[in-house]
Amino acid sequence: MATLDPTAGAGTNPGKPVFLMTGAAGSIGSEVSKALSRDYQVVGLDLDCSGYDWPCRTMDISDETSVSETLDEIAGPYGRKQKNARRRSLRALIVQQ
Repeated sequence: MATLDPTAGAGTNPGKPVFLMTGAAGSIGSEVSKALSRDYQVVGLDLDCSGYDWPCRTMDISDETSVSETLDEIAGPYGRKQKNARRRSLRALIVQQ
């Protein structure tokens, strides 16, 4: 797992809100990331990040531990605005599935 660097990659846009893109390395995810990269700091999340042009973190969205570790890692370089509110929502979504 590579360390996320908010200053590296085509989707970086310091000072802009962070957008977490699940399924980032796929065809649709790559195109959506490209479209959003003008207005957001795009961080990809996928099972395999190879070939992805933006900062990306390997993550399994169906694994609560993987999600929790990923959100903690992203919060380091990118910051955290809402204290775990979104993390709780994401965990609730995973548990419901």
